[in-house]
Amino acid sequence: MYQTSSWIRPALSRLRQDVKDGVITQIVCLDPDRLSPKLMNQLLITDEFDKRGIELVFVNGKYAKTPEGQLFYRMRGAITQFQKVKINERMSRGRREKARPRSPRLSDIWIQL
Repeated sequence: MYQTSSWIRPALSRLRQDVKDGVITQIVCLDPDRLSPKLMNQLLITDEFDKRGIELVFVNGKYAKTPEGQLFYRMRGAITQFQKVKINERMSRGRREKARPRSPRLSDIWIQL
């Protein structure tokens, strides 16, 4: 399984090659973060497609080719990247807390009468 944050993704590589070969004229994608959760990679991929005249359509959201549309596209990418980092932080903290030795809780102690 390949991570979306990596450039080493066979399906993305095939898509980019098909775009270069002129096989594809339009790409439909669920969300911009499905291209890549990293804003920089999203912008590079989008720029590559734009230079070749490929129409990139997103199912969840429309981003006009206006300065405002581009601003919202970039803001969404930045927020997605931020959310991913925060989720990873919280998951790591939760794992550390769970692994930390603790004193027994009152409910864990059996009182012998």
